[in-house]
Amino acid sequence: MKVALVVYQYDERKGGVEAYVANFSRRLLAHGHEVHVYCAKRGGEAPAGLVFHDVPATKFWSPLRVLSFARNSAEMLRRESYDIIHGFSRTYFQDIYRIGGGCHAEYLRRTYAWAATPWGRAFTALNPRHRAIISLERKRFDRKNYKRLTAISELAKNEIVGEFDVPPEDITVIYNAVDADRFSPERLRPLRGKTRERLGLAREDIALLFVGTGWRRKGLRGLVDAVAALKNPKLKLVVVGGGDRSTIADASKVLESVIFAGYSAHVEEFYASADIFALPSLHDAFGTVALEAMASSLPVVCSRLAGASEIMTDGEDSLLVDDPRDVKALASKIGILLDESKRAEMGKRARKTAERYSYEKNYERTMDVYEQVLRMKGMTGNARR
Repeated sequence: MKVALVVYQYDERKGGVEAYVANFSRRLLAHGHEVHVYCAKRGGEAPAGLVFHDVPATKFWSPLRVLSFARNSAEMLRRESYDIIHGFSRTYFQDIYRIGGGCHAEYLRRTYAWAATPWGRAFTALNPRHRAIISLERKRFDRKNYKRLTAISELAKNEIVGEFDVPPEDITVIYNAVDADRFSPERLRPLRGKTRERLGLAREDIALLFVGTGWRRKGLRGLVDAVAALKNPKLKLVVVGGGDRSTIADASKVLESVIFAGYSAHVEEFYASADIFALPSLHDAFGTVALEAMASSLPVVCSRLAGASEIMTDGEDSLLVDDPRDVKALASKIGILLDESKRAEMGKRARKTAERYSYEKNYERTMDVYEQVLRMKGMTGNARR
């Protein structure tokens, strides 16, 4: 097949959609397909044989950046012929679109209380950035602008179905994948001591790990408050990633128990150093970091508002919280894992769950959707060549 992948940034060093597209492009190439990537930015190493097409996109204003990338990528794609056009960013011209972030309006409602009020809805409608994103969503989920959709969770699927009246049968849920070898406990074990020493963690400290940007949406404030509520001097919260510290600035009574580690291209070192992982998101289509933590044999405290919770079993391989804003409930779940034996038992089961979500299985399920689209287009190409 001749396949076009459309993503704003291609960079295997990053997480999220960038890492996914980099891995997926390698698998397509390994199976003998011709792969083209349409992107505005790229970084890191790319596999031999990958063909890049630079998409012009305005950089100085967010609404124009979103709209210009969507428009310019569509114009460029129309001039070429592909068996499959697979969209991953905010685009509207593709055969298949991967829903990786849910619905923008729902994200606003979950993250900001004002967004659900009448004046909040009016502000959203008038704000250029929100208006541009929502307008693109409406266009993308018009049935004439796609043939099939995939979603990384039932949560993401249901948001799109509810917001845009997309027929549920148009969307196939394909959960995210993890590199079980990269995050294997055996590989990580030698990294633990040096990383904990670098972070200033004592042998007896219990490291609670948080990984992510966009701290408000990811629920970091509630996590900080939960650590404060537990009043355990051995419990240390390690925050990997960047965000606005003003969201937790008034939690000074516990900030001495918080270690801000910043961004890292070697996140596995932090999984190695940790004892517990938390994903207390207010809105998260999936949250691949939770799957990485499980592969690392870490017990996970996860919000049910994150799609990753759908692959977990509460009380066995994870502990789930209905409302991550409920600090008492969040603290209670973390408190259970202050017991070392509980952490060890749950961590082993978490690893077994993670092993079921390999990149190869994810690729095979995506090829099922490719073959559906090829049939819809009256083509006889073999997606599994």
